[in-house]
Amino acid sequence: MRTTLLLSACLAGLAAADTPAAGGGVLGGLGEQAAGRPLRPNQRQVVVQGFVDLDGIRSYNATDGDNDRSDSAGYGLLRADLGLELRTETDVTVTVAFGYHGQAGGLPADSAIAPIGNGDTGSSDTGALTLNRAQVRIDSFLGMDSLGLAAGRSGISPALAGGGRKDHALLFDSRADDRDVTGWDGARLSWAGVETLVFTAGLYRLPDASTWWFLSGDWSPATSGDDRMFLTGSVNMQQNLELPGGRIAEEVITIHGGGEWNMGVSDWYVEGAYQDGDIDDSTSLGAWAVSGGIDWLWNVPNPVSLGVGMDWLSGDKAKTTDEDEGFANPFETIGDLYLFENEKYGELLRGLQGDTQSFKARFGYGFDERGTIGVDLAYGFVRMSTDGPGGDRDLGHELDLTLRWKYQGNTRLRLFAGAVKPEDAFTALIPGAGDDPILLFGAGVTAGF
Repeated sequence: MRTTLLLSACLAGLAAADTPAAGGGVLGGLGEQAAGRPLRPNQRQVVVQGFVDLDGIRSYNATDGDNDRSDSAGYGLLRADLGLELRTETDVTVTVAFGYHGQAGGLPADSAIAPIGNGDTGSSDTGALTLNRAQVRIDSFLGMDSLGLAAGRSGISPALAGGGRKDHALLFDSRADDRDVTGWDGARLSWAGVETLVFTAGLYRLPDASTWWFLSGDWSPATSGDDRMFLTGSVNMQQNLELPGGRIAEEVITIHGGGEWNMGVSDWYVEGAYQDGDIDDSTSLGAWAVSGGIDWLWNVPNPVSLGVGMDWLSGDKAKTTDEDEGFANPFETIGDLYLFENEKYGELLRGLQGDTQSFKARFGYGFDERGTIGVDLAYGFVRMSTDGPGGDRDLGHELDLTLRWKYQGNTRLRLFAGAVKPEDAFTALIPGAGDDPILLFGAGVTAGF
């Protein structure tokens, strides 16, 4: 097995991430577009890839769900990435990539549940050029074909996010703050001495200045035919983890496990995690989370997909005790719902420490046999895991609609809309908020090369 750095386009936009894939060596290259004949001695190979992702967005009632307050906003998002991979030897690869993320126009204002934008509803322009990846990868470290080393700045995604769940990572994912142009600094060592089994140890510095140590194992007992299986487990330790409200957890240990099974037309996935640690000298952390679901895909003869899913994160029931039960995962990328969950379009739940239950259903249909033009529909019911202000738990319902078009090659066009109907817990968390629908409309294009 190997770890593959993807810079190619996918349906919802490009994701720069390290994901497991079948192939020779422990650590791989830029993906399928980088495939070619093996290098000869003293031969060099250069691969250039990148993308441009543009969105035009209009939102209504984004701050408080109140039609009587004029808080609509129109703004644009621009994300781009340009990467260069140089294979200097048969087992050494150097990757350098720059990313850009810009936002222009009126920005949505802050919500009491989660900050959306920077609180400015006027006209503004923001943008930043970043060194997204700068990594050296050695596929045969110390002359051992089963040992691989990767060091520097790179994208990181957990194992299950590399399969069909590209926008659904329960834990550490470098795309959490910026889906497309974020890398973390650190190093990891992978060993694949046993067939279908890979162990990885790593150390990374995260954007909140916390330190992340981990040891993981990935197993693929079934990788061919109609039935495929992937199992993963990890032990993670974070130091100086930033929590909502400005608190800093001194040390948090997270034990995580999950699996994905492809059986014919169905894809089953489940993962869970338990946390234990110390927030400070007087408060400990004990929390848990579980996520799972099923997706079906048929060709009858046009592509038809149907899926259901659930995410359950524990919350702090008794906020005055010496144990915090809120699951802390600030670097998750659960993004099935545009407004409640997706980092790119708002993530209304961002300000909560765990304390959510999300129940979701998905439907997709392609208008031709290849699915060149299709439509996706998603529904979600979101509530708190513990009683909110006034004893209410229900946060709201969300309905999303997406019209997609695979224009040609790696170019994708989208028209999308999302609507949230706030419930009692939502309005109780925001003083003076109403229960009028929160709306999002947008158009996007992604082009990869």
